[in-house]
Amino acid sequence: MAAQNFLLHVHVSTDLVRKMTLSSRPESVDDLKIMIKEKFKLDFDFSLSYEDPDFDGQLCSLVDIEELPQKAVVKAIRIESDDSSVASDDTIILPHAMTPERAERWNEFILSEGNATYVRTGKTLKFSRGCKAYPSDREVSVVAEALVTKHPCLKEPGSQTGWYGWKNSLKFKIGNYRTKLKVNFLPNYPRGEDTTSLEQLRLQIVDEVKMSDKNLVHITKLMQTTFALRRKEVVNDDLPVAEILERWPALKIICAEFHRITNMNLKNCFYAVLDRHSPHLHNLFRKKAALTGKVSEVLGQLFRIYDLQVRGLHFLMPEKDTASDDPDIDDIPLRLLSVGANSRDVTFFCPEKIAVVVEGNIVINVPIMAHACVMLFALIYALHLSYPKELSNTFDFIQKVLMGLEDGKLRPRVLSLKNDLLAME
Repeated sequence: MAAQNFLLHVHVSTDLVRKMTLSSRPESVDDLKIMIKEKFKLDFDFSLSYEDPDFDGQLCSLVDIEELPQKAVVKAIRIESDDSSVASDDTIILPHAMTPERAERWNEFILSEGNATYVRTGKTLKFSRGCKAYPSDREVSVVAEALVTKHPCLKEPGSQTGWYGWKNSLKFKIGNYRTKLKVNFLPNYPRGEDTTSLEQLRLQIVDEVKMSDKNLVHITKLMQTTFALRRKEVVNDDLPVAEILERWPALKIICAEFHRITNMNLKNCFYAVLDRHSPHLHNLFRKKAALTGKVSEVLGQLFRIYDLQVRGLHFLMPEKDTASDDPDIDDIPLRLLSVGANSRDVTFFCPEKIAVVVEGNIVINVPIMAHACVMLFALIYALHLSYPKELSNTFDFIQKVLMGLEDGKLRPRVLSLKNDLLAME
């Protein structure tokens, strides 16, 4: 039986990969090292690792030559001989580049190889488990340790490890960067479209909205196609709300826009969670009212109104009252205005209509307080606005507790309310 050749793809540095063919399996790992040294004229000591096909290409140290696949990707990892190195056994030191140019990271190398393959064959890149968008705590520790090892001047005095602060800094930096990418979501233009073509579709939307017999299906389709252009204008151009609504009149179909941004059904999610928490919110509101001496017969009427719990959030997390008898909406950034109600009467919670005001513009009128509240929340998302300072706790509760969006650190009052609700379930 004819001897089978061994085909190796040898990474001799971060930016240099060589091909090597062996007529037979080497006698030992040391023999393979000698062959690699002689063929590629390497003048440093190294260990060998290979991509194990049984574990989706994860790196595995080559200790037994019998483990070497017939066709393998092998990496020569330089062994540091500097006695002053403080690297631990857990730290993987990538081999030094053999060229003066800045060494590429392995991920960048994988991407460049994947792009080359895509150009040649059209095949997309298959990521191994080693390529993670969410690194573990240990992986961040390894990076922080390697940073201080390579640059000793960054070592933290008084720290047991010398890099613990850098580890936390990297975690926060990754988290902040990911949050910005989520909030400032800018999708690519649809294939075959550019700014000019999407602008023409935007003008079609304006014309469609002006028609008395509107084709809502066609408008929705055009809004979906022009989503990338709209997000670019909202996030990057920072246009006034009045101008955005003038350019995109169909943006008032706010639930559809919210779904495009978050992939969530706004009303279904909001009301489902609100219904689940309603009994607990009622109980908490009664306790809060009793402690502050505000219990009265009128509470019995208020609790029968469906959207009381949304209004009650403002009392559970006390914030500055922004109500006024005769508000001037010209300079109002964000507000819900009750129309046809007396604020001292119980009908305040059941007005004729609620006006949603954004930057002095009445965007939409709705009949129910809870619906107006969720519409304002969706408009803040769609128009890339900040929460009003005096109502930041209320909207933070809606966003992170009711809607489950961007589940991160909660404000103290919001966290307290969330814990109270969970304790009552």
